[in-house]
Amino acid sequence: MAQYQKTGMITHLNKHDPVYGVDSDLDLKHALEIVQQAEEAFMALPAKVRSHFDNDPVKLQQAIQDPTRRSEIASLGLLSPEATQLALDAEKAAMSSTEPLSETIVLETDED
Repeated sequence: MAQYQKTGMITHLNKHDPVYGVDSDLDLKHALEIVQQAEEAFMALPAKVRSHFDNDPVKLQQAIQDPTRRSEIASLGLLSPEATQLALDAEKAAMSSTEPLSETIVLETDED
């Protein structure tokens, strides 16, 4: 927590491999395991971050997926430094242009 307060970055996240897409062979047990992993990852966030999203992981997911909220996500320390810079650059570009932007959010991970 001290490092987060000092740097604003969360470095202990993503202990699990990311899961993308839809698994057509998904059964109930596997679905429950995915939900449990998501809840564990959310609960590993600092209380201040969880509170910001009303302790609701769905609200966090919605915020991460909303390109208009990238500065908010970056300010909470949930983006890598590179992704934070991309978000800030995109925000500046959006203010000076009416063209839609396409970007990728990269969450900070702790890869050992």
